[in-house]
Amino acid sequence: MSRGPYLKPEESAALYRRVSVDGLTVAELARETGRDKSALYRLFNRRFGYKAGHAAGYAWSPTLRLPQSPERLGYLAGIIDGEGSILRSGEGRWSVKVTMTDEPIMEWMGSLGGRLSGPYQPRGNRKPTWTWTVARRRDVVSLLTAVRPLLFVKAARADEAAAELSMETPAA
Repeated sequence: MSRGPYLKPEESAALYRRVSVDGLTVAELARETGRDKSALYRLFNRRFGYKAGHAAGYAWSPTLRLPQSPERLGYLAGIIDGEGSILRSGEGRWSVKVTMTDEPIMEWMGSLGGRLSGPYQPRGNRKPTWTWTVARRRDVVSLLTAVRPLLFVKAARADEAAAELSMETPAA
């Protein structure tokens, strides 16, 4: 099979068969063949009308692994409510960001997904900080849907994001 930038129709059909019939994910196929995942998605969409099988309007599945226990989910909601921000960065573009100095908590949050950056070394004798950011639309939707019933301070901001992201706002 060709490893160049272009695939012959029969080669792309063989790869697509592995996804549509054999149940292999595009990400697994990309890793196995050494090809770019995004390029495979575009190729399959262009040639076969592939939409990744997700809800309308979303090209990628969520990557966040939210806590299953109500206690941990409540803890996460409390951190977002107290130390976090729900930010709007453009039309339909929202993110959730938390900045703290407690490294073990930030490492736990980073293990859930999103992006953990730091430590940032401040001036003077201040403690270093870490920042956890969730910016992918699908992840923001799943995070805010999960924590919205537990928010107090940032409930209105979460509702504003929910309205713009067209997600259902659970009753508080």
